[in-house]
Amino acid sequence: MENHVFQGASHFAGKVASWDVVNDGHGEDQRQASVWHPNIGDEFIEFAFKKAREADSDAELYYNDYNISWNDAKLDGIVEMAKQFQENDIPLDGIGFQMHINEALPDKVQFAKQLQKVVDLGLKVKITELDIQMNDNNCNGQLTPFIAEKQRYLNIVSTYLAVVPKSLRGGITVWGISDKDSWITALTDNTDWPLLFDNDFNPKPALQGFADALNADPMPELEPNDNESETNDPVELINNSGFEANNTAPWFGHGETQVELESAHVYQGLYSAKATARTDNWNGIAHTVTLEAGKTYLMSAYVKLANAELDKASLSVKLTDDAGDHYNSAAYQVEVNNTNWTLLTGEYTHTVDGTDAGTYIYIEGTASGVEYYIDNISVTKKR
Repeated sequence: MENHVFQGASHFAGKVASWDVVNDGHGEDQRQASVWHPNIGDEFIEFAFKKAREADSDAELYYNDYNISWNDAKLDGIVEMAKQFQENDIPLDGIGFQMHINEALPDKVQFAKQLQKVVDLGLKVKITELDIQMNDNNCNGQLTPFIAEKQRYLNIVSTYLAVVPKSLRGGITVWGISDKDSWITALTDNTDWPLLFDNDFNPKPALQGFADALNADPMPELEPNDNESETNDPVELINNSGFEANNTAPWFGHGETQVELESAHVYQGLYSAKATARTDNWNGIAHTVTLEAGKTYLMSAYVKLANAELDKASLSVKLTDDAGDHYNSAAYQVEVNNTNWTLLTGEYTHTVDGTDAGTYIYIEGTASGVEYYIDNISVTKKR
């Protein structure tokens, strides 16, 4: 075993970024009874990682396994193994989640909890074999829930991005390209549509869901150019912008509005906020911001209706200065609906007469009584 690991890793040393050194080394609640286990014992995993590091000093070394996105006992056993590795200086850089899942399990909360267990160890996290069974019960003759599949991919990717810090992200690998070549059909003998492209390699809504999650990354990895450095990246002025603190602080109601934490309808991550008890179209969810006079800011928010099919919403700014109250909009009367999340985005220049006595942004415009969700709100100064 050691010879196999060393020969493979040394042959490609300097050419690969990472290795899945041991794959499927645990059963559902214990070490897998592989050919190595009865002959070597539990230490076979440790020996494999030591030999891989001996062969390649630079590649990241991962332990990879299935069902750990939802199986507490299995992941807990792997976490204990990882702790022992760390205590005994056994080389281990990350854990891979295979992620062969279906349309319902794991849910976002369970998946986030499992990811956090690895993040808490300071280890990197990869999604290594992602595909999603959409016909698990063989009740669909054709793929009809396109939007459901799109949302499922968005939820998985966005939860990963919300929980795993940039420095601990190993990446996401999809287990195949087109539905035609998926292993799931042969395994289950069901027609299925688990990947991002259909049988003819046409992109499906699932691909857009994946892309939407990446584009909405709350911790984007910005590449500096020749004239900018990472220290000059725009500073986010909104606290708890995606409500991932599991509360709505410091958001408040502009007018007669209640702000509620929401988990069933989210654009990205685990939570959003819901505006309820609105008695006028100018009521909405608000957040105080500190802006510099004369500077221009980029503002954005994702909005989805809760109890109406179609309406219009605005991303607005209220400023109070020596001349009184002023109302402006970064995005004005944008059509929103209850099916898809809509991005409100635009620029606002902070023009102040005398002293800025207080400024906040808020989402307004929908009719009295209309409830809505908001997520991923952003205010940054334009360069």
